[in-house]
Amino acid sequence: AYSEEDPQAQSAELLSCFRRYDGAIDGLVTVGPFSDAGMQALQVYTERGVPVFLACDDRSECGRLACAQADHERTGRMVAELLTSQLRPGDTILLCGGDVLRPSHAQTVHGFEEYLRAHAPDIGLLTLYGYGNEADLRTRLQEALLHRSDIAGAFSVSARLSVLLANEAEALNKSNSIRIVASDLFEETVRNMERGIVKNIVYKAPEQQAYLATKLLGDYVLKGWKPTSDIQYVESRLIFQSDLDVYKNR
Repeated sequence: AYSEEDPQAQSAELLSCFRRYDGAIDGLVTVGPFSDAGMQALQVYTERGVPVFLACDDRSECGRLACAQADHERTGRMVAELLTSQLRPGDTILLCGGDVLRPSHAQTVHGFEEYLRAHAPDIGLLTLYGYGNEADLRTRLQEALLHRSDIAGAFSVSARLSVLLANEAEALNKSNSIRIVASDLFEETVRNMERGIVKNIVYKAPEQQAYLATKLLGDYVLKGWKPTSDIQYVESRLIFQSDLDVYKNR
């Protein structure tokens, strides 16, 4: 699996599996995100003719047959619609845009910005990029939250940054004045919603993405069915406080 602390672990595991079976593998389904080394490991499979199916994060250049993922641009538009419906003209949304080189982050930001331009031009947007250097992003978040009194809404494109955003808003006593939408269902985001720091969570149904990728692989290997599209989308949902209990055990 991919690890922020050891990006090479993913590629090492994929290559170890390939060597263990000497490439005699009927198919591979695996979950992103994928580092460059991970993508190169996937290419070892596809160059041998192994059908590869991905879930959650795509790297189409590896030669995979299909990827099951959230529609990130649609997700960005959905959150932008939610927040702008709750804000007033002249308010500003703080957007933690993550890593500009990671497709899921960049596509979510694009969808968010696209919605604001088309439907809420009177709402301001302050986008802070950054992912690997958490200390630097924390400093810029603190400066924005302290010195921008117009920030009334906030959203982060990733779970990791959602926790950082919520922590800083709470530390600066801003969580009651800023409507925060978090990404992904984790213990930290659930706890922050239960405490009222986070108002909504974007749930991208990763288990459904994994299920769909596995089904596509099974249909291809066992039945010879090729995917109708090389990207298959799983619907994202917004979790509210009133239905949090439905999702907590997931």
